[in-house]
Amino acid sequence: MKAFKFFDLEGLGVVNIKQFDATLRKFGCVFNEYEVAALFDKYDKDKSGKIAYDEFCNAYALMGSGTNPNVNPVFELAR
Repeated sequence: MKAFKFFDLEGLGVVNIKQFDATLRKFGCVFNEYEVAALFDKYDKDKSGKIAYDEFCNAYALMGSGTNPNVNPVFELAR
């Protein structure tokens, strides 16, 4: 939740592409608009134009699961 709040600049529970870009820049990750759009689209699974908290969690649950058999990604993801 703490990480998501860095991106959710308006506190609405969703992150739009403008907020996404602003937060990346804040942390020194500067991309051109096409790169930002591609990265944003990767995490906007439902293509709503917003990254919701569950989409954000899904991305990190999948990345964090690795090959550890004791860790199963949640939020409707399967290995």
